[in-house]
Amino acid sequence: MENEIFFITAPINSGKTAFIKCLIKVLKKKKIKTGGVYSVKKLKGARRFYRAFDILSGKSVPLLEVEDGVLIASKSGFSFASKAILKAKNCEAAIIDEFGPLEVSGYGYAAAVKKVIRGRNKKVFIVVRKGLVARAAACLKLNKYRVIRVAKNSRRKFISSVLKNIYSLKPSIF
Repeated sequence: MENEIFFITAPINSGKTAFIKCLIKVLKKKKIKTGGVYSVKKLKGARRFYRAFDILSGKSVPLLEVEDGVLIASKSGFSFASKAILKAKNCEAAIIDEFGPLEVSGYGYAAAVKKVIRGRNKKVFIVVRKGLVARAAACLKLNKYRVIRVAKNSRRKFISSVLKNIYSLKPSIF
């Protein structure tokens, strides 16, 4: 069976990463092997710092920094994230948070994501900002995918739906 691709989308700062972290917790509790990467933002004044977290190992490294619209990317951070994504090839669920402007332009960890989505028998959840879904699908050369729009504070309802409709599992933890 081909991989099933799901774009998780919502506007900037609407809780996509919080939603993904909750989804990871539920999938792991259900013993669904989950890998990939998610990034967490920290604010310090006008500066935004992002850390990449490897879902399988739990390790994290600095990924990038943004100040006054200037992006400073960590080469070692993107290498770390790419490796975490590639490890997800051996998982039942792969999560990529986030496939952003760098990736839709072919940079960042776009190459790693392209390799993971070409596998078989897994669910791939890709976080994409609202407005970048079509560009992400084109970059990844996807003809078939589903879009899941996350509303703020809709985590429980959506994750319950994921478990029922995507994995045919009962959401017994709620």
